Amino acid sequence: MKVISAEDFGDSLFLNGTNRKTPVWGGIDLTFSCNMNCCHCYIPKSKEFIDRENELSFSEICCLIDELVDEGCLFFTISGGEPLIRDDFIDIYLYAIKKGLIITILTNGTLITPELAKVFSKYPNTYIEISLYGITTETYENITKTPNSFEKCLQGIEALLDNNVKLNLKTPILTLNAGEIIAINNFAKEKKLNFRCDPYVIPQLDGTKEPCKYRISPQDAVEFDFLFEDRSNVIKERLLTKENSRQFFRKCTDSVCKFSITPHGKLQKCTRMTTPSFNLHNSSFKEGWNSLYSMSLELFSNYPPEKYECSTCNKISICSPCPIDGIVENGAIGSQVEYKCKLTDLRIKQFS
Repeated sequence: MKVISAEDFGDSLFLNGTNRKTPVWGGIDLTFSCNMNCCHCYIPKSKEFIDRENELSFSEICCLIDELVDEGCLFFTISGGEPLIRDDFIDIYLYAIKKGLIITILTNGTLITPELAKVFSKYPNTYIEISLYGITTETYENITKTPNSFEKCLQGIEALLDNNVKLNLKTPILTLNAGEIIAINNFAKEKKLNFRCDPYVIPQLDGTKEPCKYRISPQDAVEFDFLFEDRSNVIKERLLTKENSRQFFRKCTDSVCKFSITPHGKLQKCTRMTTPSFNLHNSSFKEGWNSLYSMSLELFSNYPPEKYECSTCNKISICSPCPIDGIVENGAIGSQVEYKCKLTDLRIKQFS
């Protein structure tokens, strides 16, 4: 019998046309609150978003998990904010695990204790992703604005490693930590962990551009492409690829088999795309999913790919943009993002 990874299995489900209306891959932000105050965070601090009193309850989340599993969900991401700040996190996690979901937890790692790591280690279908913002206390806490957070993050990483929990590290490349990216990568190598980093810092969900001031320049971003062989290889491969507008369009039409649930019960295509959405408080997940699926298809049918600015660009295979980028940057789906355009031009110049 051929054995494939969970990731390859998920991709096969995702790409299979017969499963287009099945919500194979989804996730929930348990809260938009956090125990840190990172300068680049895309979650606004307004009451509309940071509203603990109106977050989904444990029983509501369990009901949603029952329903989304019945509808065919298999891969489930638990995120935030910081999901571990919820007192009922472990109960939610265990309930999702017992329903057969393959879980990925996105966390800053500072609240992971040896006891919690032991719980994670019992279930091989659990993946943890920790954002490591620096490799020194000064840099890390200059970003998180939280005393002692660096030490707690390292302790969380060690607790997971001691218990053989599947763990990946990731880092946003910021002006505040660019000088430590190589050291963070070396740290990951020493721990035998996968590591990825990304220079694209997104605006907040309400459109505020404050996080964007921490972006490194496109010129500096290209320098990191050269420093990481895997990034260089991907760019070189894309230079040989000719992607057309239909492929650009499919980036979102394919993802209608994905969903995201906000802390307050809104069902969306993804965390960044807040419309269309469906309120799950008074309706079933099935009803919400069918409605969201139809609304998403209608949205994209009203925006044919030839009308997207990006879809007519002959550099699209290098940039590989997400149509949602235009919404969060400019308020218009598929519109060009200046930062990505400049980065793409520089990549073509440097790698051609």
